[in-house]
Amino acid sequence: MLIALDLDGTVLHQDRVISPGVQQAISAARSAGHLVTVITGRRLESALPWAKELA
Repeated sequence: MLIALDLDGTVLHQDRVISPGVQQAISAARSAGHLVTVITGRRLESALPWAKELA
């Protein structure tokens, strides 16, 4: 299964931090064999740091 996550308001909250719970859920999804990716309307340069953090 492919899981595509938006950044703003979904993965990132108002403080622009990825919560440990979100990180754990993504890790669990990957461990279960799912592919996880980020989708966003942001420019690549803006989204890349968070995409790398989730990698």
